[in-house]
Amino acid sequence: MILIFGGAFQGKLDYAKETYGLSDGEIFDCAENDGSYWPSVDLNARALNHFDRFVLACVREGIEAKEYLVSNVDALSDKIILADDVTQGVVPMNRDERAWREEVGRCLVYLGKHAEHVIRIYCGIPQVVK
Repeated sequence: MILIFGGAFQGKLDYAKETYGLSDGEIFDCAENDGSYWPSVDLNARALNHFDRFVLACVREGIEAKEYLVSNVDALSDKIILADDVTQGVVPMNRDERAWREEVGRCLVYLGKHAEHVIRIYCGIPQVVK
């Protein structure tokens, strides 16, 4: 598993496409999901983009996204997972947004522990964390 995280619009997807030779057809975009996978993702895809949006859908449905990861860790072992890091900055006043932020944090910790490589992207520059 490869985990790529960073702020919004920092170049995560461009980096993943260039570095790992991903085509658009190999990427499942959680932000553009038509609802047919909720609360799940297409595990046949090579990469999962906007994973933080999947976590948001889980929070709204009352599902713990981390439990989904635990249940599917083997199926995710060969995936490239891209996520916005929403865990930093001002704590949201909205309860659901706080829950989302916390669950994204828990998921990133879990994914980071299980990933072979962890890369943070900032201003389009990759920083290898693991």
